[in-house]
Amino acid sequence: MDLHYWGSLSGDGCRLVAWLESRCVSILVGIGMQLPGSVARIWPERFTEAHTESFTTSGHYHGLYLIGLDWDGVDGEPISKLKLNLAHETLQEILQHFTRRIRGGESYFDPQRLWLNASLVPDSELGRMSPDDQDWGEYQSDDESSDEEVADPMEASSAGSAEPARQSKCKTGYSRAHKAAAPVPRP
Repeated sequence: MDLHYWGSLSGDGCRLVAWLESRCVSILVGIGMQLPGSVARIWPERFTEAHTESFTTSGHYHGLYLIGLDWDGVDGEPISKLKLNLAHETLQEILQHFTRRIRGGESYFDPQRLWLNASLVPDSELGRMSPDDQDWGEYQSDDESSDEEVADPMEASSAGSAEPARQSKCKTGYSRAHKAAAPVPRP
């Protein structure tokens, strides 16, 4: 997933990143439901391109989220060329659906300040990346409707449930999970 953001790091930027990260799991759910035999994992950290200027000097943030895909097969059966082509089409549809849902989140997605694309990229074309160390500040939400704004039939709905204020440190949304994962190879 490719995220470009122009705006303030605190407040709206942090709110957007926390909201986006909370929706990423729907890609895994879609893949799991629609492609039996596939294995998908989200790398538990945001990345930036290694040569990208910092947000403070450029006023533009470019972040990347990686989802790795593999084929376990159904009943140990290898994937045929036909099934591989069908799986590719299904993955494209899942990513397009996700992108449309995110862009439909009017309370969070502002097309004047945000561009998002989810696409299939071979690992040989990823280029040099480094973990995102951008400090997005803290985000507190007491908005009970934030979970229902971009409803998706593939996601479990928590609509109507009253939740206390949620707090997320945007810098550590994915980073917390990353600390328990394998270390990122540094260039």
